[in-house]
Amino acid sequence: MSDIEDSNSSGKRVLGLPDVDPTQPDTFETPDPPEPISNSSDEPTELVNENIDRTSLKPAKAHLKFANRKFNNNNEDFSDSIYKKNKVRTGGLLKNQTVFDILPNEETKIETPLQKFQRLQFEIMTFREEMQDIANRDGEVEKDIKGVDLAQQLAELQNQLTHLLDNDKLKPILEESKQVVHYSQIQNNSSKKLISEIESFTSTTTNNDKESNTDSNNNNNNKSNIPNHVTYELFYTGEQAKSQQLQRITDLEKRLSKLEVSTGNKSTDSVPITQSILEIKEKLSLLDTTKIDVLQQKMKSLSKEMDQLKNQDEVSTKALTTNEKKINDIFETMNKWDSVSQQVPAIINRLYTLRSLHEEGISFSNHISNLDRQQNDITSLLKSNSSIMNKMDDSFKQNLLTIKSNIEHLEKRISDLQQKQQQQQQQ
Repeated sequence: MSDIEDSNSSGKRVLGLPDVDPTQPDTFETPDPPEPISNSSDEPTELVNENIDRTSLKPAKAHLKFANRKFNNNNEDFSDSIYKKNKVRTGGLLKNQTVFDILPNEETKIETPLQKFQRLQFEIMTFREEMQDIANRDGEVEKDIKGVDLAQQLAELQNQLTHLLDNDKLKPILEESKQVVHYSQIQNNSSKKLISEIESFTSTTTNNDKESNTDSNNNNNNKSNIPNHVTYELFYTGEQAKSQQLQRITDLEKRLSKLEVSTGNKSTDSVPITQSILEIKEKLSLLDTTKIDVLQQKMKSLSKEMDQLKNQDEVSTKALTTNEKKINDIFETMNKWDSVSQQVPAIINRLYTLRSLHEEGISFSNHISNLDRQQNDITSLLKSNSSIMNKMDDSFKQNLLTIKSNIEHLEKRISDLQQKQQQQQQQ
């Protein structure tokens, strides 16, 4: 330990660090243990609800879907008025009719015969078209109920409704063009009836006055029986007021047309007063603050679009200039090629003439390659044959040696046998 401390102190002396005591032993401090990280956060966890749609929307897709789309607010009323406009449906169900009104679903209002007739015509026509579509597909509305049968029944209903117009009594009620005349006739008849009753009442009152001068007692007794007053009930409807207003407008138009004819203005293209009043009303409605704000916003958007178009025009002009430069370069190169194009036919003919030479050269090279291949094959065969011949020579030499040895051995045996025979003969 003392050696280690001496070596450490000598190292410190060598380093020459400030504020270090070389006489004291070295001490080391271990780092503090890290605090455990708690996974629980202070933020409250959000509960999962199946009814909440958490799908992320892509703005690019939404922009592509709603781009170049316009909202039509022609039938919207921005005047903040309490008055509610009647719903208007177009259909052309009656003769020369393109627009008719249908009352809203309110219990306080009662449909007129004309409105009910128009509603039934419209509903039957739409329902018949739906059933006709189902019949064309050979489909069924419900079990054992085909669309063809329903379409035929609806056609019969529609014919029954159209037959109502053939009745002379119902035609003034069910045709909008004749309602003004119908209501005017009713009003004239009611006024004539009222005048006749007033005249009868005045005649009865004069007769009663004469009788009162002759007999006062009888007059006192019969005063309660003789009517000295009349009660008349008047019923007011909105349709009558509407018809009266239309009648006044038609009368005013007739008077104005007569004045125009008398003053010398015989133009046939005269505009009705109602149409001109509606046009003036529409022009005045444009001065509303809400519509002016909408127009200002549209003008701002249009100005932005115009600026974008200007920027696009500038970009397109730059692109056109670059394209013009490229076109000019191409034109110059084409002019250069014009001089070369005159020599192209001679070059083509020369190439055709050289084609045969090139083909012969290709065939000659093929022949040479075939000869080289055959020569290589022959050399390989010769080498293999020479090796085989060498082997044959070796084998022949060995065979000769063996044959010689065998012959010598046979000669020895033969000589031995001859000696043995001679010995036997001598014995």
